[in-house]
Amino acid sequence: MKAYSMEIRECVIRAMEKGELTQEEIAELFGVSSRWVRWLYQRWLTTGKLEPLPHGGGFPPKITPAVELQLRKYLEEHPDATLAEIRRDCGLSVSLAAICQSLQRLGLRRKKKSCSPLSESNLRFRPNAWPGSTKRAGSTRIAWFLSIRRE
Repeated sequence: MKAYSMEIRECVIRAMEKGELTQEEIAELFGVSSRWVRWLYQRWLTTGKLEPLPHGGGFPPKITPAVELQLRKYLEEHPDATLAEIRRDCGLSVSLAAICQSLQRLGLRRKKKSCSPLSESNLRFRPNAWPGSTKRAGSTRIAWFLSIRRE
């Protein structure tokens, strides 16, 4: 979430100092919460500062730039590797989501196999082999295949 602009902060303080409106009315006027108005005014009274607080930081990434370099080299040699294979072969002990985020930071996109019809040897489709139909297709596997290609 982005911090409110200095202009909004200054307008809220000016409105509070005038004393003509309640905190709830000021909050509604500027599209902020009444709690934030109270917090900002209290901070203004105690410290005299209106600037937003610095970002708290969050957790450091578990995949360091050195490991990202290792990932890039690995993917040059194994471009079709899955996330699980990358984790296993690179000796990482992080989640697949962390690897995916790291690859996105590197600007590497996941390859998707092109949509193509299944071969006859892989799948036999018989129109009368739907569940509930009176004609069953003995030992033939039944499958439904829907291909949606997103651009």
